[in-house]
Amino acid sequence: DLVFVGGSLAATGGHNPLEAAALGKPVLMGPNCFNFAQVCDQLEQVQGLMITTNASLLTDISRLLSDLELRQRMGVAGQTLVDSKKGALDRHFAVLNSMLVNV
Repeated sequence: DLVFVGGSLAATGGHNPLEAAALGKPVLMGPNCFNFAQVCDQLEQVQGLMITTNASLLTDISRLLSDLELRQRMGVAGQTLVDSKKGALDRHFAVLNSMLVNV
């Protein structure tokens, strides 16, 4: 399995790659991911995201489909990144609660 995130080959900014990464899927996206630039940068840094172009799309898909180990590494990397960001709501509530206790 792999996921290509649409809207990223044309200058539309792309769609959110987090859902695919959270499910442990390797993510392939075009270069136009400015709608989710920070997320894409982070996923690319941990090698959970591969940026492709119109010219290299078929080659990159073939590479991923023929390399199970690469797909697994990318999937784990993306899922690990997403998992590391979970729990923000609980942390915010804890801070707010500690502030309210002192009021």
